Amino acid sequence: MSSRQHLIILLIVTLVVQGILFVSFPLGGIDDDQSAQRFIISELTQGNWRVGNLRYNVGYPLVIAPVVKASSALGRLDDRAVLLVQIAFSASIPFFIYDLLRRRSAREAFIVALVVELDPFGLQWAHLSLPVWLVAWCLVVALWLVDRATRAGPKAWRYAALAGVLFGIGLLARTEAAVFAAALGTAILAYRSLPLRQRLAIFAGIGVVSASIWGTYLVTIQRASTGTTRASCMAGIDLLYSALTKDIPLVAANGPQTAHLLSLLSLPPLKEIHFLADSYPRWREPGPWATPAEQSAFLNQAAPNTVARVETALPSNLVYYLGLSQVDELLVDVIGESALAHPGKWLKGLVRDGARMLVHLPDSHVNDFYLPRYHLLNLERPKSRLAAAVGFRIADGGHPSLYVSSPGGEFYTGQLIWAPGVWLFSAIFEPAMIPFWLVPIAIVWSFIIRDRTYMTVAFLLLVGVFVSSIFNTVQPRIYASFYPLSSILLGGFIAYGMVRLTSKQKVNPR
Repeated sequence: MSSRQHLIILLIVTLVVQGILFVSFPLGGIDDDQSAQRFIISELTQGNWRVGNLRYNVGYPLVIAPVVKASSALGRLDDRAVLLVQIAFSASIPFFIYDLLRRRSAREAFIVALVVELDPFGLQWAHLSLPVWLVAWCLVVALWLVDRATRAGPKAWRYAALAGVLFGIGLLARTEAAVFAAALGTAILAYRSLPLRQRLAIFAGIGVVSASIWGTYLVTIQRASTGTTRASCMAGIDLLYSALTKDIPLVAANGPQTAHLLSLLSLPPLKEIHFLADSYPRWREPGPWATPAEQSAFLNQAAPNTVARVETALPSNLVYYLGLSQVDELLVDVIGESALAHPGKWLKGLVRDGARMLVHLPDSHVNDFYLPRYHLLNLERPKSRLAAAVGFRIADGGHPSLYVSSPGGEFYTGQLIWAPGVWLFSAIFEPAMIPFWLVPIAIVWSFIIRDRTYMTVAFLLLVGVFVSSIFNTVQPRIYASFYPLSSILLGGFIAYGMVRLTSKQKVNPR
């Protein structure tokens, strides 16, 4: 088939698959992360640009807020308009991948693009108010631009600068996008087939432009919002959560900072502290949320008992009484002590978590499927007989494993869904995840065939997995930000196997 036929088929598949998902799953979800993003979006639509904070990334709200504001004129269809925009961006990813690979082999590019398009793990993220789809899109388009830059000669810096813009946007949406920008720049420097000046131009274009966007945000929004240019105070909490899930013992014997943390955790709060929706604006405060009198009373009380080991992933009492920044600095030191005290356990945990991310095997308390499963929804027939006849239902409920902090685990609260599509997606999701167990083999394959594009993708995937395993646990919404990398490698490996099988059949006809 010709490239034109490939693109027509890919377009038809995209319209069918994305169309089914569009009518089946509206935007929903009341978990903390999505609710916080919606809070920031609402502030932006009301003209408040001081949305920077020390916990939640604001890149996704900055991008989607104009869409939300424009769609408000549609009334009850506003969420559908936002969803359509997110789907449109996400659905373009396979087409960029096709163009990226078609010079190697149009047939291979077509197979890889289909694998990416039909990846149910990747399809779901555009239906959530999370930055996952945006980071994935920026990463893929940046890869496409860098590939063009390698063939642009003296004009390489222009494509590299555009890639830097995308990495800058991705960095605002998820801080770890900086890792991919650095990793891609490093990979480009290793392209010996390119002149050194061209490699340096691409490297500089990515780094300077993405860093400029990041710096501009810190000065114009983050500092105005928080009083500091510090981007986040969540590194320590993320490291703490990662350590706990790796069964690292956080005990006083690890070091003085750990002993100090345990003594602080032994102090009971003077009142019950909750981190609910009303706390979202307070994440802009780097210092204590408590008054000086409250802080003094908390620190000067006698501990009724001694905490033997750290078991909480979010020391909310300390955030309230000491301040997020101080707690962050303390936790970073604590995790440093734990790594030095238990290097073997840390290494074992990193390898285990990294391997689980590669094959999409999350921790037991979450699931790769972030959209609501069909059998966990309460469905009612709508008033419209026609809508009911074609399968539409009013849905309540969802997947409880996603919303530990939300009793009942509701995802939908009366939205209209298309029941057959939800049932179908729920039924095929887990079987469709089985091929991803081939991803580690596909990584090895990419280095064996020594193809520059596949090796770069494999390198980025390994870097992403490594960094995520350090700072996070095996959560799908974390490693989903670079989900196209896994799909590209899996698709390339499948295409390679099909070519080998076809060639053998031609040599040995039956």
